[in-house]
Amino acid sequence: MAGHDNIPTLAEQVSRVPTQPGCYLWKDAKGDVIYVRARMRQSVTLQDERQKIPLMMQLVASFDYIVVETEHEALVLERNLIGQYHPYFNVDLKDDKSYPFIAIT
Repeated sequence: MAGHDNIPTLAEQVSRVPTQPGCYLWKDAKGDVIYVRARMRQSVTLQDERQKIPLMMQLVASFDYIVVETEHEALVLERNLIGQYHPYFNVDLKDDKSYPFIAIT
């Protein structure tokens, strides 16, 4: 599949994503969103120390990426997309959980 007939691999596609803040919507072969992740300044790799990520990456067939203006917007968008899609691998933010925050004035 990927890598054949000049179709870029998932790693090649990720390497072409804009460097601005935004969110990844990782999708399975059916096109269902299975994980949403905000991207801030750090580069995204296809590896992660958390146990669920290697399993998830075996299921990922494609992804979409949404660019936003700021890292804060990326985090808000991530939360909204998780609420919209209820992705299986975003168990930490299901059930109306949200990011904790502190306002410093």
